[in-house]
Amino acid sequence: MKSTARHLLIATFTAVLFLSSCKKDSTSSKTKLLTSGTWTLRTMELQKKDGTWEVQSNATIYSLTFKDDHTVTAVTGTQVSVKSWSMNDDFTQLNIIGTSSSGTAATVNELSSSTLQISQPFVLNGYTNERDTFSH
Repeated sequence: MKSTARHLLIATFTAVLFLSSCKKDSTSSKTKLLTSGTWTLRTMELQKKDGTWEVQSNATIYSLTFKDDHTVTAVTGTQVSVKSWSMNDDFTQLNIIGTSSSGTAATVNELSSSTLQISQPFVLNGYTNERDTFSH
């Protein structure tokens, strides 16, 4: 009986160590994906109240470069701004904060080696959300 309890305790301890190390690896790999280069806006969509998405063909193209020091450089034409960025623990929420301490909180819909897609509330002229898709 003691042997079974000991094996169960060892198995539980091993599982906890394994799972906690996987989370760190996952976070590290997500950071590497985000900071792996410059992300350029490919598609901007606005969601209507009925839930459908409308592509904005006149969207201003801009790029974002995330760095390991948690700064992000945004370039729109000749305008450049540097802000700071953070993510929540499970990499589902991206926060970009400017110099005025006001910021943008966006939901991360996709983060892969080639695509970054974020969405955020956008309430104006009958729209409810904005979805931006970036690529390298």
